[in-house]
Formats: sequence, structure tokens, C-alpha cells
Amino acid sequence: MKKESSLGQTPLHDADAIELLDIVMADDLNLQRPVVLAVSGGPDSMALLYFTDLWARQRKRELLVLTVDHSLRQESANEAAEVARRVIAMGHTHQVLTWHGTKPATGIQAAARDIRFTLLSEACYRAGALTMLFAHHRDDQAETLLHRINGNTGPEGLASMSLVTSRNGLRLARPFLSVPKDRLLATCTAASLDYINDPSNEDLRFARAKLRHLKPALSEIGLTVDRLTRLSSAMGIARCAMRKIVGSWLARYAVVYACGTCRLDLFSLQAGPDYFTAVVLRCVFNIVGGFGHPPSSEAMTRLIEWITGKSAVWRRTLRGCLLQIDNGSLIVMREEVACAQPVVVRAGQIACWDGRFLIRNKTNCTISVGSCGANGWRQIKCSELFLMLSKEVQNLPYPARIAWPLVTNLDGSIALPHLVSGEQDAVDSKDVGVTIFLMSLRAQSISGLKINGRLRM
Repeated sequence: MKKESSLGQTPLHDADAIELLDIVMADDLNLQRPVVLAVSGGPDSMALLYFTDLWARQRKRELLVLTVDHSLRQESANEAAEVARRVIAMGHTHQVLTWHGTKPATGIQAAARDIRFTLLSEACYRAGALTMLFAHHRDDQAETLLHRINGNTGPEGLASMSLVTSRNGLRLARPFLSVPKDRLLATCTAASLDYINDPSNEDLRFARAKLRHLKPALSEIGLTVDRLTRLSSAMGIARCAMRKIVGSWLARYAVVYACGTCRLDLFSLQAGPDYFTAVVLRCVFNIVGGFGHPPSSEAMTRLIEWITGKSAVWRRTLRGCLLQIDNGSLIVMREEVACAQPVVVRAGQIACWDGRFLIRNKTNCTISVGSCGANGWRQIKCSELFLMLSKEVQNLPYPARIAWPLVTNLDGSIALPHLVSGEQDAVDSKDVGVTIFLMSLRAQSISGLKINGRLRM
């Protein structure tokens, strides 16, 4: 670990940092919950740790610090152990989350990001935490904007990162998003904070490293960090306004089923301008396919041409979703083959499945949640449970039904926990209680085995 001098910038003041933390924590005031920090050991996250330690002592909050060891460099285990030593010396709890198993030969950074978020999320669920803090700063915001432009993700992608977002049932907060990186480096120098320099950040094989390398040249032609972040902020305002309009459109012209399938009025969708149609569909993809990178502009253009044209093809796929034109409707459903592997949820724990559903296991037994599949649907159809489903749900396309989440107890009993409307419909539900939320529609609380009964396999 090392210290470097940062010239030309003053350290971030303690009072300013605490105010920024207060802003992002305004909706998480439960003193019984720990606040989670993702700390890699780099200068940004060490500055975050320093300031959050001060904030937690003033606000009487418990901290849980997490470090992910990707096992991609020989030094990573020792670096994680050094972060743990410093955190424990501060009096906080620390956990090292290690990425075990074979690493992919290509796309290693994307895979590392995905596994990192999975490991961090699972640790938050185990701890009962609601908010996870990240050390992203203003330079990261500008870099993300350039990365989105390079990826051609569409206008709403230019809004880049938000101060607080919701994903997998967690609040992801970035208190220093308006702070220049140099001020965090200066903080490390002033506070004598040692930190790690990860060489992969300068590896020109990776797109983000190439963008960092171009920063001086871009600044010379006027594409400074300040101008890029101002553009991102303006696009963020536009994105918020557009989301309100899209929400109103969905409330009027769409049906969102608790199982994560959407039915859209095709004629109303075709009547709007292509840009608006693309925004609606991206929102629907988040509901049906789970949160993740949106389709590229080129992919959306081809999809809209299919929707607004008169193609003989009535089904197509995109981003793990299956789209079907059916009697004046566009039905968007999850592809069963794209669903995540089953997740095991122990008694009293919380987990996320397929990036879409948050599961709270209130029982005293372990359950498994995975896709229904063809075999599961056959079992459901041959049971009394099938009769409890509404005709509309029964008549959803077969691909939608086999992608529903299926809850399995260790005794072999199964249930579709979100497809009945009330506890009066329950069968043999005295000793079970699993609640599943469709996370993109947090307002909908979908009760599980508690109201759904069980089916012997």
C-alpha cells in the first residue's frame, strides 16, 4: 500500500463529507441495520472508509465493510487482509468475499463486476443491510458517460450513475459522485491513508483504461470532466422526467403480472415516436429480464422496426426476454433458458433470484427458488393449485409460465408463490411463509407459500 501526493486540490473537509453521507442516508435511518461499505483498498474507497467512520461515530450507526478478492492477482489476498486489519483497528466488522472457481478467458472485467455485485449483495442480505456505499466520484461519472457513448446505449444511458439507485432490493449510494478524484487523493495524503494501486486500472487491454488514457487529449479539445459531468447531470434530469411519463403510459396501456411478464397495448406502442417506444421497452426489459446493461441502440432500432412493421415473424428474443405479438398485444416474458440457476435461501434469510425477485424466507426451513421449467409446470397443471389461478394467468403463453419462479421445500413440495390473490385461497399454509417481491415494482408485495399452499411432487 502506498501514499501519493495530490497537487492542486484540497482535501475534502470532514463536515462536507458527513453532509454528503447524510444526504444519501436520508431514507435509511433504521439504527438497527448496519450500513455496508464496499472497500477495495484503493484511494477512493479508503477515503470513503475514513469519512464513513467519522459519520458512523456521530450518527451511532454500525458499519460492515466488505472487500471482494477476485483472485486475479497474486497480491489480492494479502491486500484484502491489509484492508481487514485497518478496518478492525477502527472497531468495525470486516468480511473478505472471495471469487472462487474458474475465471473466464474473455470478458474478465465484465464477469468480475457481475460476481462482485453478487457477492456484495448476498453479504448485505445476510447482514440485514439496506444500503451499500460505493466510492464512485466525479471522474468516474465522466468516464462512465464516455463508456456509454462508446457502447451506444441510447440517450437515457448518458445520465450515467445516480446518487442513489435501487437494485436487487438494495439501496446503492454514491455520496462522492460530485467530488473530484484529486480531492479524495488529497484526503488520503492529508490523513496519512495508505492505499492500493491496482495495475489493471492502467491496463490498456480494457476499455475503461483506454478512456482514462485519453483524458488529457479530450480535455485539450474541451471535453473536460466538468463538462462531461454537467452533460450527465442534465441527462439525469431528463431521464427522471421521461421515467414519470413512461410510468403513466404503463399504468394506462400495460399489464404487469406479478410473475414478471408484461402485456403491452401494441397499437398504443406503435403510435408513439420511436424514441419513446425504445424508452418504454427498456423499462419493460428491466422488469422482465432483470436489471443489467440495456440493449444497444442498434438492437433497439431493429426491434422497433419489427414491432411497427408487418413481419411474418411473431416472436423474437432480446436480452434474455422473449417478445410475442398476440391479438393486438405485445407480450414480453423471460426466456426460461436465460434464467439464473436456483438459489438456496436458508431459514430467516433474504436472497435475490434472477436479478428480478427478492425472496424473504420467513420459515424455519431451507427453500430453493428457481425457474418452474416444463416439469414444474406439468406438476402445477395436474394439481388443485392450477384451479386457483385466474383464467388470465392460466392463458399466459407457455414460455412465460415455465420461467415463473418456483419455490421448492426440502421435503419436495413446490409452489408458485405469487400467483394467487389472497390468504383465503391458501391450502395447508399454517407452517410456511415466503414472501417474494418483483423488485422493479416494489410497491407490489407478493405473498408466497403462506397464501399459496403446497403441491407434492
